Amino acid sequence: METAIGYLPAKGALDLSALDVSEAAVDELLRVDREAWIQETESIRTHFEKFGDRLPAGMSEELESLKQRLSKASCHA
Repeated sequence: METAIGYLPAKGALDLSALDVSEAAVDELLRVDREAWIQETESIRTHFEKFGDRLPAGMSEELESLKQRLSKASCHA
C-alpha cells in the first residue's frame, strides 16, 4: 500500500506464519508515525546543509517532496 514514505506491505500481505510475532507488533512495525517523520525531515535538512552547493539538487527535491506528502497524510497513514 502506498504511504507518505513509500510503499509498505498491506495488512495480511506478508506470510508470517513461521514467526512468533503478534498482529499488534506487525501493525506497529508497519505504522508510519507522521510526526516522527516530520521531525526526521528537519534533521535530514540540517544534515544536507553541511554539503552546501555540492549536494545534488535531486536530494533536496526528494526531501521537499517527502515533506509535502507528510503534510498531506493522515496522522496514522
